Amino acid sequence: MEAEPRRLLFVTGTRADFGKLEPLALAAQDAGHHVSFFVTGMHMMKRYGETRIEVRRFPHAEVHEFINQSDGDPQDLVLAKTVTGFADWVQEHRPDIVLVHGDRVEALAVSLVCAMRYLPCAHIEGGEVSGIDFEQAAAALLKGQTVEYLLQRTHALKAGETCLFHAAAGGVGLIFGQWSDSIGARV
Repeated sequence: MEAEPRRLLFVTGTRADFGKLEPLALAAQDAGHHVSFFVTGMHMMKRYGETRIEVRRFPHAEVHEFINQSDGDPQDLVLAKTVTGFADWVQEHRPDIVLVHGDRVEALAVSLVCAMRYLPCAHIEGGEVSGIDFEQAAAALLKGQTVEYLLQRTHALKAGETCLFHAAAGGVGLIFGQWSDSIGARV
């Protein structure tokens, strides 16, 4: 019995990871699966050549573009923007599986969203090389999950709304403040 075709979403933030994901996407398409791309990160930036054009050339695939950063944005803000944008996209399109490559901030953001939504996510190649240990990574993940719960599930904070957050000086407060700012809310 042949497997049912699946909706596969490949997330790409750089020319390098697209080069690794492209052959897998072609093979998936050849096997009868529906392939789409969520294009973000450096692909979208003029200073890196707007390489999203390369992804658009992929045959018979939907390409969804998301600007997750501006020149000079700190990585935590890029993370917050990517989580928000990807979560919104996934809510609307609901792929069967998400495939990410590498260890950049986009892969982290996408993996967090998938984990929170129990959405299957395959991480293709990548190693953590920033020097962070597993305890720090676990703590950061827990803080991010806490903020996602507060901002998305307890009350879906929207642009223009104001929120009072007591004791916002710690990790959760920092993430909460930056995430809220990225969606246009005031804390």
